[in-house]
Amino acid sequence: MVIIEDNKINSFYMSQLNEGFGNVRVFLNSDAVDFTLANPVDLILTDLHMPGPDGWDALRMVRKEREFLPVLALTSENRDSFYTGREDTEDRFDRVLSKPLVSTELAEAVLSCRQSRAAGLTKGWKRVKKS
Repeated sequence: MVIIEDNKINSFYMSQLNEGFGNVRVFLNSDAVDFTLANPVDLILTDLHMPGPDGWDALRMVRKEREFLPVLALTSENRDSFYTGREDTEDRFDRVLSKPLVSTELAEAVLSCRQSRAAGLTKGWKRVKKS
């Protein structure tokens, strides 16, 4: 799992939350996308609002190369209005998780993405290609 979080306190929290699990890398910047594209990664959890490339940018960059890699968003935004103003975008996050992150919610989201992948299902959100 790759975690992208620009806030050092949140990054530390994410590291501690995932301590004991192998193959979890936490990045403070956009180096995470380069790492993801160059290495076998099962899932990305990204903050949305960051300086430079943000979570939406990371999603678009990853989807170009690895369309079915699960990408989860981590945000303090209201999930009910999360896509407001972005209805026309074809890229969707597989899950949207709220801050502060609860460990059980993260575990459920990760397990759900892994089960979908193991079952041969595509991403959680259906992509609709524009004609």
